[in-house]
Amino acid sequence: MKAPARLSRRINLVAAGIFLPLFLLVAGALALGARQGLKDELDDFTRMLGKRLNVTLGAALRSGDAGAAAAMLSVEMEDERLVRAAAYAADGRMLAGFVRTSMGKVLPMTAGELYPGERPSDHRVTVEIESDGVLLGRVDAGLDFQVVRVTVVRTLLRILLLLLAASFVAVIALVIYARRSLVRDIRNLGAVVSRLGGMDLGARTGLVARRTDELGELARGLDRMADMLADYSSSLEKLITERNARLVESERLALLGSMSAGVAHEVNTPLGVGVTAASHLQERVKDLRRALDSGSLEPDELGAFLSDVEDAGSILLSNIRKALDFLASFKRLAVDQGAGRVRLVRLRDYVSDVVLSLRPRLKRTRHRIDVDIPEDLHWNCDPGQLSQILTNLIVNSLNHAYREDQGGVMRIEAGMDGEWLRLRYSDDGAGIGSSVLPRIFEPFFTTKAESGGSGLGLYILHSIVSGLGGTVSCESQEGKGTRFTISLPRMPAESDGEGAA
Repeated sequence: MKAPARLSRRINLVAAGIFLPLFLLVAGALALGARQGLKDELDDFTRMLGKRLNVTLGAALRSGDAGAAAAMLSVEMEDERLVRAAAYAADGRMLAGFVRTSMGKVLPMTAGELYPGERPSDHRVTVEIESDGVLLGRVDAGLDFQVVRVTVVRTLLRILLLLLAASFVAVIALVIYARRSLVRDIRNLGAVVSRLGGMDLGARTGLVARRTDELGELARGLDRMADMLADYSSSLEKLITERNARLVESERLALLGSMSAGVAHEVNTPLGVGVTAASHLQERVKDLRRALDSGSLEPDELGAFLSDVEDAGSILLSNIRKALDFLASFKRLAVDQGAGRVRLVRLRDYVSDVVLSLRPRLKRTRHRIDVDIPEDLHWNCDPGQLSQILTNLIVNSLNHAYREDQGGVMRIEAGMDGEWLRLRYSDDGAGIGSSVLPRIFEPFFTTKAESGGSGLGLYILHSIVSGLGGTVSCESQEGKGTRFTISLPRMPAESDGEGAA
């Protein structure tokens, strides 16, 4: 939200930049107007004074009557703008004069007399008194426009104060309008951008309906972008769902392929032993027939033959049973991998089948897998997905937790917690570093890329668990093993006729 704060300061600076020059311009114009007003006042006063003196002093100057001249001047001195007035005859002789002291008192004056307390004057004017083109005399006057100036300055100050108040109110109104109309909406746009950045794709500005200016266009564009992001997000989620389904299917097929190879290898041993036992039995039958045909069959030879037949039969039966048990386990897992059906399973037996299917890979190592699940624990689930979860956990431990020459213990535990199955898997291997632990469920993240790791095992596990409405968490420390805790909700059975498998 820093940008709106800077915009607020800019609005304040622009308002001040508009107000101050305008104020100075108007103040300067008023000052020039006041100066011109003072000049006009002076000219008007001088002109009117000349007219009055021509009327009032003409007779006194013509007759040289000093008393009449003094009387006329005393009347004029009642105007406070006059601080000195002296009437002179045509020959230059002063007939009468008055001065105004700084205290405001009017005193008579004589020619050449100075008055230290005389009020200073701003202007000196000389008014010539004429009659029919004949000069009768003159009046020297001193004018003080301080009173006028004070009045003008006071008037100017009042105007400036009113202007200042009006301008200040206008600027405040402009700032309030700008902040409410611009900054608020810009903050709104910023908040929408932040929410979109946080993947809240339902965020919209709400400005399109009430703004038709540039901000409205910006809001309209932002809303269109949000609509496009929502559409792209929906399409992306669909693509991710489809890709996850393909990845799970690929992993399931890869698991079937790995199990098939393991089954072929695992079944080959008991079948090979059975073939050897059957071959030995066939040879012993041929020997018995030859002895019987030649008539040389001894009771001891018949006893030895029967003993060999019994031993060979036991070997054949034991190895054929091993092969059949392994094939039956593989068949159940293979059917579950492809069926995708929910059924009731006896959890301990099914987990044991999953462990048995991985025996071809485990028999080359010194690892041990312990299963601690109650015998009577039954669970409605998709067995194929459960097999995928367990297989990915075990294979992840084999690939990452142990060195090739190292043996370890992996443990699978399960129990009920209300309507939830708590499945716990742990190993005592190398553990996971704190920098890597938060990323283990990310797609294509692997620490064994140089060894062909795809980074999909735990990601697919997480996807399966999430798809079932469950959760998975991991606790680990380097050198202290790893522990996964999976919580799965009970799934409804597809039919009432399914039995425990």
